[in-house]
Amino acid sequence: MFLGSGSLGCPAYDDDLTVYHHMQTGPPNVSYAVIEKSRGDRIVTFRAIPNYVAQASAYALGYGLRDWARALATVWLEE
Repeated sequence: MFLGSGSLGCPAYDDDLTVYHHMQTGPPNVSYAVIEKSRGDRIVTFRAIPNYVAQASAYALGYGLRDWARALATVWLEE
């Protein structure tokens, strides 16, 4: 069994719907968990692999989305 533990492609954002919030994840990795059953127990392994942040950032920049390009490249929003 696989468990998605985050958002791929949207590592940092802010939103004013319903209540304003500001979200930043830190490392720009693709993260997931693998759950295995062994002898009645469940073993959870968390994994992270590099994300192609440079390409995603360049794509956003190509569309003039400077804020998105920065968030994708650095995983942080400009303050």
